Amino acid sequence: MDTRQVILFLDFDGVLHPEGEGHLPNDGSDFCFLPRLEQLLREFPHVRIVISSSWRERLSYETLLKPFAEDIRARILGATPPRTFGRPHPFAHREEEILAWLHLHDAVDEPWVALDDAEWQFDRHKDHLVVCGSFVGFDSEAEAALRAFTSKDLSHEDPDSVRPAPRVWARGVMCAPLIARIDL
Repeated sequence: MDTRQVILFLDFDGVLHPEGEGHLPNDGSDFCFLPRLEQLLREFPHVRIVISSSWRERLSYETLLKPFAEDIRARILGATPPRTFGRPHPFAHREEEILAWLHLHDAVDEPWVALDDAEWQFDRHKDHLVVCGSFVGFDSEAEAALRAFTSKDLSHEDPDSVRPAPRVWARGVMCAPLIARIDL
């Protein structure tokens, strides 16, 4: 495997825990899929993380890091710019925030993948998207798709040709409660 890093743009709601009807913040299920993601990330040390969740606009950066295990926390590069960055209105697409981060950090040639439940926030780069079902989060199907992308041998590929596995809609997994490592 090539040592080039892969940048994972990570959403929280609908990915690390279910979102929507039946899920209330701090009901014990916040970040219940984080252990599954952290386990996968430990297999792929070349993956770095950028937080793209809207939580970045309400909470301090230090608070955003609290749910992550120490070894994974050390691999977090930062967070995407706020929704209003470079746009006059608050409804910027997540894709634009990701592209802004890549440009600001001189990483436009780095392979990247977004783990998100909001496919509608991506227009031109849906091939860089692993979609989770909002009501079920990071299930085994999303894990398989992310694994396929992160395990890809990047050593012989043109950076512009790197594509993740086809996006999947996660479904069918209930989120077991996890004692959260975050106090809001």
